[in-house]
Amino acid sequence: MWQAGALGIGRLRAHIGGMSKSPRVTFSIKRIAEGDWQIEARCSGAETRYINGLASKAEADAWLDGDRKIAWLRSQGYAK
Repeated sequence: MWQAGALGIGRLRAHIGGMSKSPRVTFSIKRIAEGDWQIEARCSGAETRYINGLASKAEADAWLDGDRKIAWLRSQGYAK
């Protein structure tokens, strides 16, 4: 008879169980005042971060759809 430990099955589960994806960041656009918009970035287990200095909803949408979002995620350690 074979044993699970001899085949390394138990170690494989422990190895795979340790790997995980980066936490998910959710973004929401908020209007603060006329001509003043911000993006809230929420991640479970971390404090909410704010991206300020956006003049319109269109600019906030462009931030979320463009390279600036990926650059921000990288700078925060959430993306490679």
